[in-house]
Amino acid sequence: MTEALTRVYEADGQEIRLSPATITRYVLGGNQQVPEPEMAKAIMTCAARKLNPFAGDVHILPHWDSASGTTKLSVCPSIDFYQRRAMANPRFRGMKDGVTVIANGVMLKKQGCAVYEDLGEKLIGGWAAVYIDGYVDPVCCEVSMAEYDQHRALWKSKPATMINKVAKSQALRKAFPDEFTGLYEPSEMGLEETSTSVTTMEPPMECEATYEEPVEEDKRPAMWAEVADLKKAAISMGTNEQAIRDWMDATITNPDGTPKAPRDYAVEEICLLRDKLHENIADQAELEASAASGAQGELSEYDIDF
Repeated sequence: MTEALTRVYEADGQEIRLSPATITRYVLGGNQQVPEPEMAKAIMTCAARKLNPFAGDVHILPHWDSASGTTKLSVCPSIDFYQRRAMANPRFRGMKDGVTVIANGVMLKKQGCAVYEDLGEKLIGGWAAVYIDGYVDPVCCEVSMAEYDQHRALWKSKPATMINKVAKSQALRKAFPDEFTGLYEPSEMGLEETSTSVTTMEPPMECEATYEEPVEEDKRPAMWAEVADLKKAAISMGTNEQAIRDWMDATITNPDGTPKAPRDYAVEEICLLRDKLHENIADQAELEASAASGAQGELSEYDIDF
C-alpha cells in the first residue's frame, strides 16, 4: 500500500513526500488501524490541495466509526492555511473580523476576540468581512454560537476564538471559492483541532455495556462524515451552499418552529438531510447528462430545491 499511495508534491516551495507510513508515524501517533481507502483519501486531498500537514496547514483527524468498526480520517485545513493562501491571492485586499456580543441589551460587533464578561458582555456569535479587488462591498459572513458551540474542549476555554475561526473560514471560502470550496476548518465540523491518540480513538472493549448514551448517539459522527462528503459533492456540482443551510433551517426545526442547531439533530434528522443531498446530487447528474446529450429536459418544481 505504501508505494502505491505515496505522493510527492510541492507546497509553499517545499517538497512534500506523503505516504501511509509517514502519516501513521508522524501525524497519527503510530495508529496502524486506518483502512486503505481512508489513508488514500487523506493523502490525495493533501496532494491535490497542496497542503503540508507538517507545517500546520491541515489537521488529519481520526475518529472511530462504530457503524463500520473502523477508523475514519477527516482532512480539515487550519485557519492559518486559509489566511496564508488568501494573502497570496493578488485580489485579496485585507480582512476584518471579530465577535458579536450583547451588552446592556444592545447587540455589538467588536473587532478581535475579547469578550469582557465582568462588564456584562455576552458572546453570541462571530463575524468576518473579506475585501477583494474589484468588489464594491466586502464578502461578509456572520455565525452564531448556538449553531456551532460544541460545549467541550476549546469551545469551553476559548469560545470567542473558536467562533471567530468559523466566521473567518466561511468568509474566506465565500470570497475565494476556487481556493477553498469543499474544505472545512475543524471548528465548522465539530472536530478537535489536534489528532487524537490511538487510545482515545479505539473504542472500549465493552463499549456497548458501559455507554450510557442511546445507541443512535454513537452513529451520528459517522453519519455527519457521510453528510459532509455528500455536501461537498453537491456543491462541486453547482448546488448553492447557503441554499442547503436554508433548507435545513426550514425543514429541521424545534417544536416552536425555530431552526434546530445541527449539533442537536437526531439520527432520523441527519438521515433526512443525507437523503435530500442524495436526491440533489442525482438531480444535478440528470441535468448534466441532459446537457451533454443536447436534450431539453425539464425538472419538476420539487427537483433541486436547494
